[in-house]
Parts: sequence; C-alpha cells; structure tokens
Amino acid sequence: MKKTLHGADGGTDLVTVVTLAHQNVNRTLILSTLKKIMDKYFEFREDLGRTATASALDAGDAAPGSPQTLHEESNLGKLGEFKLYMTQIIKFEELQYDTNRRMYSFGAAGLGDRYSDQEPGEIITPNSLVSATEEVDEVRSLMLENINKILGRGDKISSLVDQTERLQSSSVMFQKNALAIKRQMWWSNIKFFGILGGIGLVLLYLFIGVECGYPFFSECIH
Repeated sequence: MKKTLHGADGGTDLVTVVTLAHQNVNRTLILSTLKKIMDKYFEFREDLGRTATASALDAGDAAPGSPQTLHEESNLGKLGEFKLYMTQIIKFEELQYDTNRRMYSFGAAGLGDRYSDQEPGEIITPNSLVSATEEVDEVRSLMLENINKILGRGDKISSLVDQTERLQSSSVMFQKNALAIKRQMWWSNIKFFGILGGIGLVLLYLFIGVECGYPFFSECIH
C-alpha cells in the first residue's frame, strides 16, 4: 500500500507499507491492517512535525548542542517508537479477526452450502471489491492524465490557429502592399517613357527645324 506524505517544507515522501504473509491468510485482514498502519504512521508523523515546529518557534535559531537540536534528535529517536504502535495494531487486528472471522470471510467462496449453488465468478468478495476500487482509481488517473493532455493539446491548437490567422493577415497585407508597389512602378515606367518620348520629339523637331526652317518647316513645305 502506497501513499504520498506531504512535508511541512513542501517536500513529498512516498510511504510504502509492505506485508509478507502466507497465501492462505485472509486478504481483507491484511488490507485492513495495512490501512490502519498507514493512517497511524501519518498521524504519528504529523504529531512529530507539530512538536518540532512548536519547539523551533520557542527556541528560535539554536546552535548544535542546544535544547532545540537535542529535541530534534529526540524526534528522530521517537520514529523508532512507531514500531510499538504497529505491533499493537497487528495484535488488535488479529484479535478482531479471531472474534469476527465470519465478518472477514463474508461473501467469500468455500463457506459451506450457502454458496455452493453459485459460480465463483458470481460471488462478490471483499477482495474483488478492493480490486475493483484499485482498477477504478487507476482508470480515473489515466482519464485525468488524458484530459490534461487534451487540454494541453487544445492550447497548442488555439496557439496554432492564432498563428495561422496572424500569418493570413500578414499575407493579405503583403499582397496589398505588393499591388500598391506594382502600381507605383507602373506609373513610374509610364512617366519615364513619356519623358523619353517627349525628349525624342523635341530633338526631332529641332533637327527638322534646322533643315526646313522654323517654326513650321516652311522651306521644306514650299
């Protein structure tokens, strides 16, 4: 059984409780014992954290060998005391199992004629409920992960759409600017060739005027 422990400093620890038992031991008993050990350990650590925080507030910054440092060392030593709590929990659960054996085995196969007419797959046992809960939690985690991925993908798609719209707007502006520049160059070419044509006509008029007389070429006409 695993559970995340969040520390006062913002860090996290993965607490894992493991049991080694014979395969014939009732699994409901094991799971119940593990859960109570886990809950007690978290409560135990929280008490130690509150005690350490209160001592730190009272003593302030202390040097090695000070009462605060000695208190922290005693807290580390108290972690070993949890073994006593764990032993008490195990013994209590064993006593509960001995006195309430039918409750732990309710719905399980092999309890006599009461379940002899049912198929093994049709019997809902505590073990199957625990397995189903674990599967639901796993599916829930996968669904949340997929939802987060879809949301992230949606953000990327939105960003891509925005970039596409900006690129489209830029392309439209570029097209308009290109057309305006093309018109300006066309008018510039018209003006340039018009000036060249005018200069050519003036030179031709001057050349003919020298030979035929000004202003209306009277010599050549007569």
